[in-house]
Amino acid sequence: MSMKHDAIEVATVSDLIATLRAHSEGQTLWYRGQGDKSWPLVPSIVRAYPDAPVETEWALLKRFRQNAPRLLSEAVTTEWEWLFLMQHYGVETRLLDWTESPLLALYFSVYNDERDDTDAALWVLDPLHFNHSNNCGGSIPGDFPFCGVDNLMEGYLTRNVMASVQSPQNPIAAMAPRSSARIAAQLGVFTVFHADFEPLENLCERQHVWKYIIPAASKPRIRKDLEVLQINKFSLFPELANAAQLAKERING
Repeated sequence: MSMKHDAIEVATVSDLIATLRAHSEGQTLWYRGQGDKSWPLVPSIVRAYPDAPVETEWALLKRFRQNAPRLLSEAVTTEWEWLFLMQHYGVETRLLDWTESPLLALYFSVYNDERDDTDAALWVLDPLHFNHSNNCGGSIPGDFPFCGVDNLMEGYLTRNVMASVQSPQNPIAAMAPRSSARIAAQLGVFTVFHADFEPLENLCERQHVWKYIIPAASKPRIRKDLEVLQINKFSLFPELANAAQLAKERING
């Protein structure tokens, strides 16, 4: 079955706005940019460790928790907090990042100039439709499961997924505390996979997701346009190293 909307080329920021205006029906939408249009919507843990993704995440989580506490300025107490902290620092997890901003997703589609010879993708997810299709929708319109708050999410904790690998569930679209400057700047939201790593775009009769194609030739121009809008590495990754890099770029031209 085809996706809800055909894959349309988006060559400029204006194209994206016009296309979203045509496709949006007033519903909540999430966005994800990927530098290669052929990449599926699967989390990093299954890309890096396809043979035992859940078991490997558990091993990584334990090792990370062994060494990280003395380096933290604030205590991390829950398993969810540890999982999101690992994701923040580049450790592979079952989390797949999304953003509530299409322009930020567009940045992630084009920011890596080493992929300027490859068409990119900007994925669009209807998260409420997705959750309702998986019988995970709330009774309040617009409500999402919240990691560490709603009991529904307890089954998606690594230790509990380990215990139910033989009874995998579909991913779920969920919210989490924006406890880091990076997640807040990126308007971060997530799909959390269980033990079934079928690409998200293949689930629920494919009516919850679609993508726009960013032509390779358009990437440099889009990067320049996003820079005019102050969407850059520092605005999405507000850290001292990026502040220093931005200062040098502004002075050196």
